[in-house]
Amino acid sequence: MTVLMDMPAANAGETRSQPLSYTPALPIGVLQLVAVVILAFKLAFSFVVPPGYDDAYYWLWGQHLQWSYLDHAPMVGWGAWVSYRLFGWSLFALHFMPLVSTLIAALVLRAWARRIAPEHWRHYFWAGLAIFLASPLLMAITSILYPDQILIAMSLAALHFLALFLADWRVGHRRYLNLYVGAIFLGLALLSKYNGALIGFGLVAAVLADPKLRPLLRTPHFWLAGLLAAAFFLPILGWNLTHEFASLKLHSADRFAGRGLGFGTEGTVRFAWQTALYFSPFLLWPLLKSLVARGVTGPEGAMIAMGRWIFVASTIPLVLLSAWVPAASQVAPHWEVVALLPFLLLAPLFVRPGWLLGLHLAFGTLAAIIVGSYFLFAPLVTEAVGATDVEASTDYGQDQLAQAVGRAKWMTNASFVGTRRYNVAAKLAWGAGSDAGMISLNDEIDQFYFWRDVGAYQGQSGIILEEGPMPPGLLRDKFASIDYLGPVSTYRFGHWLATYHLYLGHGYKGRMPNF
Repeated sequence: MTVLMDMPAANAGETRSQPLSYTPALPIGVLQLVAVVILAFKLAFSFVVPPGYDDAYYWLWGQHLQWSYLDHAPMVGWGAWVSYRLFGWSLFALHFMPLVSTLIAALVLRAWARRIAPEHWRHYFWAGLAIFLASPLLMAITSILYPDQILIAMSLAALHFLALFLADWRVGHRRYLNLYVGAIFLGLALLSKYNGALIGFGLVAAVLADPKLRPLLRTPHFWLAGLLAAAFFLPILGWNLTHEFASLKLHSADRFAGRGLGFGTEGTVRFAWQTALYFSPFLLWPLLKSLVARGVTGPEGAMIAMGRWIFVASTIPLVLLSAWVPAASQVAPHWEVVALLPFLLLAPLFVRPGWLLGLHLAFGTLAAIIVGSYFLFAPLVTEAVGATDVEASTDYGQDQLAQAVGRAKWMTNASFVGTRRYNVAAKLAWGAGSDAGMISLNDEIDQFYFWRDVGAYQGQSGIILEEGPMPPGLLRDKFASIDYLGPVSTYRFGHWLATYHLYLGHGYKGRMPNF
């Protein structure tokens, strides 16, 4: 099967190029098997695995509904609120929005399959879905309650409608509804995570680079759509106006403070190999082919044009940021995810021959089985291979920890529970079923400070939870005195998971960090 891409006529003044084509590289049964196996592990994860450090934190955002939040744009918190209202305090509720985001991504892939290969769209769809799921990066992000999972869904929807609009405009059709719907999804992507704005940049750059699209700049609809997308930023702006621009300060200064100076290559090398490995080494060459493809028209050509600019606008700043020592340790592969999405809608066209597609699917399936088993059966997997586990094992046992902390609070008549790490407090809250009476003892601002007035506990006693033994004098600026209450260990399948330490702080000073 060959699918031609509306090639321009030779006398139209454009360069003739080879037509893109979709030729099935593997039997549809193989594609379906890969997708079903990976989806099975995703569903098992959703019903079994408790939250880790960050997703427990984002879950609590849904318990404290706000216009925006300190660390990120608000959609992940709003989604957690909806999930809680629908399904209560449960593992399925925790993972509901990631599953919805995966479904939305699949629906967009289906729409592109029907457009690119209408006679054999099922094969294209299963190829696209299998390629998507077999990327460990995308599999992981769409399985946990992170801002990125809903960013992926909203971004794919925005790209879909905007590419359709640009393709229609290029051949004389003025279907402004696609433009406005695309702008709405672009706004929702921006509400999901700030780098959703990259899609807007890709759209404008694609228009500027194409003489046939430049007349768009003279239409009021183009600018009205831009204003519509920008309006979605108003909740974020409003929250920051009423909180002394705390988010701006966090992302521009606080998160880089005390992390060294200068530039180096170590962070860039780490960012490069981790992104290549987590996205999939077998998708790198197809990705490059899509970025340099020329002469393709129709929605596919519009997607390639936007994707090229989005990739450049995302990758170059991240490479430079990873070379800056204060930021190097924080630049992560999932920061690049928006740059990869345009390619993923066209991936079945580029991931070939069959052996290359097969290697990618085998790699992704093996990764899903290994990582899924690691989380589902912790700590048995790491114990079997003699590895140290500091992630999956600590996700479990939070209910046991919460019971121990509750007993200590009752026995000591303490007024609150405090931790120095917001994510430890969030996991404790998950085990307790509530974050009532929990405060932050962090020297840096976190979201707990916006939920609790620490001054209300001034002079009172509180339980202090630490992941390890606390150095003497560490919290002397926050308490008049501190007593050690003892260790608390958690277990699963009769195997040790982790040991925490409880302290009783007397005379809390009730001070909030400056921000």
